[in-house]
Amino acid sequence: MLFQVHMTVRLPHDMPPEQAGELKAREKAIAQALQRDGIWRHLWRIAGRYANVSVFDVADNAALH
Repeated sequence: MLFQVHMTVRLPHDMPPEQAGELKAREKAIAQALQRDGIWRHLWRIAGRYANVSVFDVADNAALH
């Protein structure tokens, strides 16, 4: 089942830069694995914002979450 997902990233303003960097690196690795596995089908960045629109191919709502 395909799901369109809109994501806006909002890191806490007081998050230390090194913690933010570690979080981004972990999430990038997870995103790349999902893309390789064909789960994260499409990813479109939104110009000028830290946001994207994506399409995921998963079994159901529970798998998406």
